[in-house]
Amino acid sequence: MKKTPNINPESQDVAELQAMVKELLALQKHSESQWKQERQSLLEQLKLAFDRQFAKRSEALKPTMNLKVTSQRSGM
Repeated sequence: MKKTPNINPESQDVAELQAMVKELLALQKHSESQWKQERQSLLEQLKLAFDRQFAKRSEALKPTMNLKVTSQRSGM
């Protein structure tokens, strides 16, 4: 991860300060994107856990069992 740029309070170069602001905004957007992806992944894991925990027994088949049942039916 990149370090935050060293901002010199005495710097009067507007272009340098604008570049620093753009870099910080890009870093923030990247970080936000990573958090959103992680959040989505965790929500999906939570949904799957709830489905496994609270599904009806007939719906709580393991994924491999569902595949076997589906493949047997399609083979008929």
